[in-house]
Amino acid sequence: MNNFQFLSYKDVNERLDKLVNNKDNKITIKKGFPLGFTSFNLPMEHYTIGNGPKHIVVTGSYHAAEIITTTFVVRLMEELATNPGDFNPEEYTIDFIPIMNPEGYLITTETQRLYLEQGKTEEEKIALAKDYWRINRQDAINTENANKVLGNPDASEEEKANALKVLRGKKGYQALYDGINKEEFLKEYPDLKASVMSILQKNNYDIGVCAAWTANGHGVDLSQNVPFNSYIDDYKKGPAYSGKAYSNIRKDIPGPINCPCTDLNNFNFEVENLYLLNFLCNLSAKKGIEVSAFINYHSIMGKMYQRPVKEDGMLDLYHIDYFSKLTENYIGARVFREENAYDIVENEDPYNYINEYLRIRFGINIQPELSRMGGNPIGPLADPDTFENVTVKPNLKAFRNFIGNLDFIKEYSGFINYLVSELNKKQEREGKEISDPKDIYRLIDRICRENPSLYIKLRDEIKSPQSYNRHIISYLFDLIKKNIEHGHYSENIEVRDMVNGYMFNDNEFLNSYAKFIKSLIIRLNNDRIKRNLEPLDETQINNLIDNIILDYPELFARLRASINTPNYESEVEAIYNHLNNIINNQIKMGNLVK
Repeated sequence: MNNFQFLSYKDVNERLDKLVNNKDNKITIKKGFPLGFTSFNLPMEHYTIGNGPKHIVVTGSYHAAEIITTTFVVRLMEELATNPGDFNPEEYTIDFIPIMNPEGYLITTETQRLYLEQGKTEEEKIALAKDYWRINRQDAINTENANKVLGNPDASEEEKANALKVLRGKKGYQALYDGINKEEFLKEYPDLKASVMSILQKNNYDIGVCAAWTANGHGVDLSQNVPFNSYIDDYKKGPAYSGKAYSNIRKDIPGPINCPCTDLNNFNFEVENLYLLNFLCNLSAKKGIEVSAFINYHSIMGKMYQRPVKEDGMLDLYHIDYFSKLTENYIGARVFREENAYDIVENEDPYNYINEYLRIRFGINIQPELSRMGGNPIGPLADPDTFENVTVKPNLKAFRNFIGNLDFIKEYSGFINYLVSELNKKQEREGKEISDPKDIYRLIDRICRENPSLYIKLRDEIKSPQSYNRHIISYLFDLIKKNIEHGHYSENIEVRDMVNGYMFNDNEFLNSYAKFIKSLIIRLNNDRIKRNLEPLDETQINNLIDNIILDYPELFARLRASINTPNYESEVEAIYNHLNNIINNQIKMGNLVK
């Protein structure tokens, strides 16, 4: 069984000090000057690995209650320091900001520390975390049901009054903290404590709202602290409340969650955001230095946000090519997905968050949401094995995979942009309507997944614009034109045909492949039985494997190259182990397809 990985503010700092001074590190971790100090004089600590000109900035705990992101960033730092692998410190510098919101992190972890101290053993602390997760989840369900009643025109006035009491009344998870020692709460930080207690008193909140405090010490949500946040005008109209388990907490005034600024009529940036922006702008302005990527870890949903908002003013101001940004981010997310198997959110986020601004300006920007469990901050820690094996380990691999393929991501994006440009020039010469670049990119993405060997060839051969293979371009041109003529911009029946027949007239391979899938399912279920888990429905597993094969074309290409060859057993065993890990992660994340 894995350990309960709760880290208080003090725990984080002690663990990082130990890491910096660890003589067994294979690569040096440097503790630099803080990016700045918060309003309550807490340092925004900054660490680096490597000294190359390409900077990758990694942040945790932008939302303070999403404490698992700091745990993950600490683990990532430890992993790279002790096992750098192929990381090239002369090419890259990784800038780690483990706690973007130190005030909020301190507030929420101090509340949780005092709650978890009721448990004398690790097992008891895990049980307390499970209680929190279960009750927090029930609070969210109660909110959903209450909103349904309020939206029901046939509900009686009494029913609506009771529903409103559910929404605005004290939550079950908040009551768990009634008994904590309030004298010990933030005892060493009297100014910060005074600010928090003032917010509680003004709003008649109990101490339990601090259990999931996402804001800073002023009660401002750093993620929403941007002047172009359209919610600000909405909040000016009157009381606005948060959703789910937090529906008794207002977000139009400073408090634990979602408030964008201290004064809705007089916006001001919080110092934490100013320090980060100053850091990124200074990096970008240095000669020979680039911000290659910004990885902003959050914790809910097990998905990845990556699509930049098409904000023409920003794009023009900073001379940014939107389509290049779009393709780089999406390909970057696909490379992450090769290891963490998370869904990629393809629609735009509202232009209401600081990361939407950062995504436009600074490098490839991926926002992985680390856990599907919900119940921040300690809910995702309540199942230590799932947290370690489904959240931490796959995402450690995903980060390594991303760095190892960063040049490929940019080269592949450049290749696609070139291909789109050439295609539209050809259509323009022929007097045909120019296609939307986003539609063409989706089409290219699909074609590459439907033709795994083509994808592998591109991945192996793309080195620079001068080396583009004209035969590949001609081949893609033909496929693209054919699909455009038939209006096939997105996945269609051809995908299912590919899964069923793989577009090959090779009965020997297809028979061997069918045997491989059959053995994979048998081994997977045998393993589940050994671990006292129910075997899974064969149809569900088959559908899941089909989807995985589509998203991991390189595995299929390896399998096709290996089956019925002398090195078949060892290579297929390696592929089996890789697929088995992906399948188990997908199952734990609830991705079985019926």
